[in-house]
Amino acid sequence: MEKINIEGKEIFVQREKPGFTQEDIGMQLGMLIAGPDTPKDLKLMVVAQDAPPAFELNEAANMDLIIQTVLEHFNTFKQAFVVTSPKNTAFTMAYKNKVKDPRFEVEVFYTEKAALDWLSK
Repeated sequence: MEKINIEGKEIFVQREKPGFTQEDIGMQLGMLIAGPDTPKDLKLMVVAQDAPPAFELNEAANMDLIIQTVLEHFNTFKQAFVVTSPKNTAFTMAYKNKVKDPRFEVEVFYTEKAALDWLSK
């Protein structure tokens, strides 16, 4: 995971590889939670583009657990997904629709620039 700084705002960037798993997502979240320098108001850009996950949408039972874990460990969580394939768009939209807490914002973008613009506001 990398970090970038835009106008004094730290943004974490996760670049997914094809075949990423639900376990990969859990490990990445765990690293953020355990990181001593991870801010409690986290901004995260996930660049999946057309990298297909190794699980199907109906197998994504861990989405609720991920959302609950985020809300337990962060004051606010602003997450931008950069996707280009229809499958990844469906995944991220399903995830976004599960988020009901105003402290947790999720948006879906086609370009990294658009995602970074939104995260840096």
